[in-house]
Amino acid sequence: MIGLRHHDPRAIAALKASGPVGRRLRIVDERTAYMPLEKAVFDDPSRLLKGLRTLLRPSGERAYSPRPSKVAAHDKAGLPPS
Repeated sequence: MIGLRHHDPRAIAALKASGPVGRRLRIVDERTAYMPLEKAVFDDPSRLLKGLRTLLRPSGERAYSPRPSKVAAHDKAGLPPS
């Protein structure tokens, strides 16, 4: 199994809804999910990386930054961006 944690609960839910690979994701709380893996996948680094890429970028979209930007932090606080 591979464990994933994310600061945004919506991102975990989006991974679950992302397609066939996401449907296998087991959400344990609002920030943590686990992906069960077959032994053959876990033992082969190239298959493991391919599976992770498929899960984390299902449609070939641009990589997502795991940390909120300064602009997003200001927007949440109601402050204008600097």
